[in-house]
Amino acid sequence: MIDEIENTILPLFNFMANPKEIDFDDDIISVACTLIQKRHKISGSFQALFSVLNLTFQKYKGYLKPLIILYNHYLLNGSEFFKEIPQNIYFLIQICITSLFSKEEPVESNNADAAILLQLILQYIDPNSLNDYLPTIISSAIKRLDESPLTNSLNIQLLNIIFSAFCYDSERTILLLETQGYFGKIFDKLNEKFEVIKNNYDRKILSIGLSNLLMIFNLYQNNKKIYTDIIRFILKILHKQNSEDMNKRSRIDKKVINLDDDDDEDDENGSNNSSNEIEKLLSIKANAGDKLKNKRDIKKRYGSKGINIDDEDDDTEELDSKYDTLNSIISRIHKIDEYAFFTACLRHAEMIGINLKSFCESIEASMFDFLKNVISCQRISINVNNNEISTIRKLVKAKRMVPRNEIKPLFSSINSLNDQNELI
Repeated sequence: MIDEIENTILPLFNFMANPKEIDFDDDIISVACTLIQKRHKISGSFQALFSVLNLTFQKYKGYLKPLIILYNHYLLNGSEFFKEIPQNIYFLIQICITSLFSKEEPVESNNADAAILLQLILQYIDPNSLNDYLPTIISSAIKRLDESPLTNSLNIQLLNIIFSAFCYDSERTILLLETQGYFGKIFDKLNEKFEVIKNNYDRKILSIGLSNLLMIFNLYQNNKKIYTDIIRFILKILHKQNSEDMNKRSRIDKKVINLDDDDDEDDENGSNNSSNEIEKLLSIKANAGDKLKNKRDIKKRYGSKGINIDDEDDDTEELDSKYDTLNSIISRIHKIDEYAFFTACLRHAEMIGINLKSFCESIEASMFDFLKNVISCQRISINVNNNEISTIRKLVKAKRMVPRNEIKPLFSSINSLNDQNELI
């Protein structure tokens, strides 16, 4: 059926070879998006269409918005397409960089769309395929960050390129940033713009990108201050996200929890002693059956370099954003449980010898209580009035006997508890 429809409308695609002569190119693009989404792959006719899309880009003088959703569908469904024809990656990156520095009005919106598309490239292109282009992407983001005009929203999307690069290859991205003397500046800019990060997508990409850094022992060994600052940044953004989740969903889901609450339900002794709390924090078990025991398992579960690779249902939730683009794009970031990913990265960090107990002892009590609650929570989807709602649920004591082989410790160097009914 899809083949028949595609063959029927194929003549329309021929008009895209000379888009300046038509005024219905937006309709053709919309149809192309629908067909690619239905087919879940890039057929020969869409390969031909891709090769002439630069003409539409030129028609709009480097304005990316008419094409960004179509390019998003190419990235979403074109794994083999980009692998078999690597020059298509180069072509797409060049489109982004041209638009990133375009001075055509509206400047900030156009530049932001280019930054978002670069993020999607980092999220969807197969591992190692971008190795030759990563320096160009990073240097372009840095260069645009140092230019004007630069609104808060554009600033955040440029930083999100860096956070997406942390997901793609965290160690190499750090090296590239350090080479240009920019690694520390990223955190200065993050501090400066933290309060204007109001979007669920922006918060997720920030927390997931930074969580990837927690698995780098050399970062901890060489700069413990930045390492601990990273954990603090993640906790701040998760705290902000949890507050937003509560505000949006408390009316429809009475079981939404406040991670600030000091809930002693799981504390058998009811003790609030700081030392005992730290020991219990480092003894909390992960979800039953969770096999995230090392960095490889984390990558396998969440995708290469921390990105979810489950393509079965890539529908995106609607986001509150100043840019319409963020309400329309499909990103793998949306499907990741940022709380579970942060916990998995902490587990790996402790396994490779990073002293998390020392960090726990050094932070203020309120942050410690929040951390304690975060690592015992996960995102779930619930159905409310036929709508799928994402919310946070706390993992409490097991109400049934759990087989020993289903229980995995959170941190490997801490002796796992033997009691089958301990926290999971």
